[in-house]
Amino acid sequence: MKIFTEKSSKLIIGFGLFLLISGFILFIWNDFQFDSDLPIDKQKFGQFSEYVGGIIGSIWALAGVILFYVALTDQREDIKNNREVLLTQVKALEQQIKEFALQRVEMKMTRKVFNEQSTTLKKQQFESTFFNSLDLFNNIILDISYFIPDKTEINKFNPPIFPQPDRSLVYTGRDSFKFFDLGVLLLVINIVN
Repeated sequence: MKIFTEKSSKLIIGFGLFLLISGFILFIWNDFQFDSDLPIDKQKFGQFSEYVGGIIGSIWALAGVILFYVALTDQREDIKNNREVLLTQVKALEQQIKEFALQRVEMKMTRKVFNEQSTTLKKQQFESTFFNSLDLFNNIILDISYFIPDKTEINKFNPPIFPQPDRSLVYTGRDSFKFFDLGVLLLVINIVN
């Protein structure tokens, strides 16, 4: 518990005011005559002024010193609090600097991941296009068929350039290639395109 506070100085000032009023009443106790024609009792007023200056003045000076001490103490606490706040702000700023540095590193890593994803996506697109083309090529090959012409048509190609297949079968896909010569194969490719 603090002894020297603003409240204690107000109590001292109130006590000094009480002494001033009670002293004034005691000094005029026997003199109820307030006549302006009577001379002023210099000795009585001198004693009253010594009383006010010696006791009440000292009490009020003590109250002033206490108020000054309280103001200095409050100011010292404010300075201490301000210093703590400033230190907290400095720590917060340092933490923000660290977070910004971490964010910068994280953004670089994110950019690197995006570049890797872009490269992977381009590779996947190429592979998808390649395998779709390969699948289309295989479908075209599977759609190719060769049937055996009758003997009259074979004689038109005198002499037959390709091997003579079994006439009861229809050859499809890759099996039909062995019966094509280059000219027929080019004809089939032109028809497909």
